[in-house]
Amino acid sequence: MDEFALTISVSSETLLDQLPAATWTVDPDLRLTSWNGGGLVPPGAAPDIRPGQSVTAILHAYGVDSAALAAHTRALQGAATSLSVRAAGREFKVSLSPLRGSRDHVIGVVGVAVEVTAEARENERTRREAAFGRALSTFFGHTVRHKVDAAFYQQVLAAALDMVPGAQAGSFWRRNDDGNYQAMAALGFELAALEGVTLTAAELSRAEPGHDTRLASRAQQETSDPAPRQRRPPAPVGVVRATLSVPVMLHDEAVAYLYLHSFDRGDAFDAQAHEFVQLFANELAALFDHVQLQVTLRKERSRLARSVAEYKALAEFSAEIETIHDTDELVEYGTERLLRAFEFDTAMFTEVRDGAVHFERLRGRTTEELIRTLRTPQPLGAGVSGRVAVTGEALYVDDYPTWEARHEPYLPTGVQSILALPVRKHGQVLHTLAFATLNRRAALDENAVRIAGAFVKRLENAFERTQHLDEIKATREATFRSLGVALEYRDLETRGHTDRVVNLSRSFATAVGLDPEQRRALAWGAYLHDIGKVAVPDAILLKPGKLTTEEYDVIRKHTLFGVDMLRDMAFLPADTVAVVRSHHERWDGSGYPDGLAGESIPLLARMFSLVDVYDALTSERPYKPAWTHADAVAELQKQAGAQFDPRLVPLFLAALAETPA
Repeated sequence: MDEFALTISVSSETLLDQLPAATWTVDPDLRLTSWNGGGLVPPGAAPDIRPGQSVTAILHAYGVDSAALAAHTRALQGAATSLSVRAAGREFKVSLSPLRGSRDHVIGVVGVAVEVTAEARENERTRREAAFGRALSTFFGHTVRHKVDAAFYQQVLAAALDMVPGAQAGSFWRRNDDGNYQAMAALGFELAALEGVTLTAAELSRAEPGHDTRLASRAQQETSDPAPRQRRPPAPVGVVRATLSVPVMLHDEAVAYLYLHSFDRGDAFDAQAHEFVQLFANELAALFDHVQLQVTLRKERSRLARSVAEYKALAEFSAEIETIHDTDELVEYGTERLLRAFEFDTAMFTEVRDGAVHFERLRGRTTEELIRTLRTPQPLGAGVSGRVAVTGEALYVDDYPTWEARHEPYLPTGVQSILALPVRKHGQVLHTLAFATLNRRAALDENAVRIAGAFVKRLENAFERTQHLDEIKATREATFRSLGVALEYRDLETRGHTDRVVNLSRSFATAVGLDPEQRRALAWGAYLHDIGKVAVPDAILLKPGKLTTEEYDVIRKHTLFGVDMLRDMAFLPADTVAVVRSHHERWDGSGYPDGLAGESIPLLARMFSLVDVYDALTSERPYKPAWTHADAVAELQKQAGAQFDPRLVPLFLAALAETPA
């Protein structure tokens, strides 16, 4: 027979400080090889227990739960086990340890049974309460500042198992959006084995024996423990003998379940175990409530911060658009501003006409598919923009692909969230302004939609103001043109001089790269350049013969007369007045009325002098025939550096080439 070393692995947390009621050894065939049980069974109370007997038969004769047989089997496999056993009306704590021989082979089992007295039970209860307190303290020490993630759930489960000595495995289940529960952590099971398993609240609430067979059949040693101290032996493959299922209740709803298992005993979870786990579940509920409150507060702070930023952007927008007086510029600016303020990807500006919305502008991030799709007008009433054009109400769709009224051609474009707003003129929806995200959700709240609507209201007001300004500008232009044409009749100018010099001035302004304000000032100067001739007497202005020096001096004063006549028109730009006063100045300083030279002559006046002379050369007058274009160009080139700014001459000739005859 092999020599052997008797090794009894008994934890002080599971055996009580008492003398053994019985000790025994068992061979690998589960037959008794030694027995000392004088304190366990009184003589004559039951059949004698002798070496050589089958452990199975002995346990059956004394009505001991079959968990004790399973525990002997595990001890033969090398695992020390503790369990509670009732025999002859008494309660015992049994410890089973492997009996090892040479080369560490398991050659049998050593058993020790200690009777659990009332005093021992009270000590055990005190010990378990202390263990519960330690486990709870350790858990909160590790997790109170930890975010709720996979490691957190694993810590929850490890703490629960530490609180209940009879628990050998467990899992933690969190409720999904669909109301079912998914395993977030497992100990004694490999979490991957539970992947894809969802349980209902009714299933998790049931804890009768045999209910968890499908989980036990998937059990394996877990491969990723949160920490070495939490490593547990693998769950046995078989029927779970006891399950403790406790819900984590938050606002009268079970948001999670703690699911603990015992594979040895059907009575592993007593009232105290239920009490401990319920207390722990209550603490978890308070923790989850705190976490949920923090998340809500963060979201609310984020929402408020975003609202403040949006209102600030609205205030800035309202002030900034007051300085913009061009409709196209307003649309561009408003579109870009809203894109930034509400963090969309794409902006679409449409015009409502002919029973459809026509996409006129597309800004921000785009795709080829989106560009291609928007080339086709969208019928009124169809999709978001089409519906807004009909109803006149703002519309936000968070998930366009699932929206029941979606316009099908949009689906391949990647558009996800859309906000469309009506843009009115004179009370009618003539445009829509839509913003979209591509392949992501925008998640706007009602307040953001209201602020966006306020943006568009400001834009509408700016449109109306701009339209009034455009009307005023048009009226001014018409008035200026009428004055110019009237002067043509009085000065015997060739008909069309005013329109020609205005058109040439605009082309020249583009070639030079003037800004919109300068372009307008030059055009107005072209209309009004000779307005001072109204003050020149007809005898001089219409004299058919050669003028005297005195008469020519009067003619030259028409520039000063013009400035004086425009003095009360406060809206006229200074550049326009400069054109009227200085368009007869010469680059070499020999012009009038001030004898300015070079760049001291205002730029627009230098430019208009080229326009005016070219039209005068190529137009027929009572005192001369019209020059050809080539002759006029040659003369301008000849006078570059003398009468005209030499750098402006080639730019003017380029503008001439681009201007229709």
